[in-house]
Amino acid sequence: IYLKSIKVTYYPKKGFPYTMTADEATFREATGDISASGSVVVESKDGYRFSTRSVRYSLKTRELTTDDVVDLRHSGLDLKGEGLHAELENGRFRLFKNVKAVFRNKR
Repeated sequence: IYLKSIKVTYYPKKGFPYTMTADEATFREATGDISASGSVVVESKDGYRFSTRSVRYSLKTRELTTDDVVDLRHSGLDLKGEGLHAELENGRFRLFKNVKAVFRNKR
């Protein structure tokens, strides 16, 4: 199924929900996988935000992945790297290569 201007919200068993927006996506009913592209942004109510060009989401594993460049921000920390694996159920994020971090003072 092809979708335009999507907004998907994921509610983990514990913690804050995540909302993903993108220009377009493909949903595969048989596997429950979503491939989103074009200005992909994922935000959580506790302040996590990351943006990238494309992302894959698996309903089965509840994980987001991409090979693209990712900008991730949260509470005084800016991260940029290539490739992402995010486990939404437990809030774990992993950037794979060319990772750069900037720590900002909270005022």
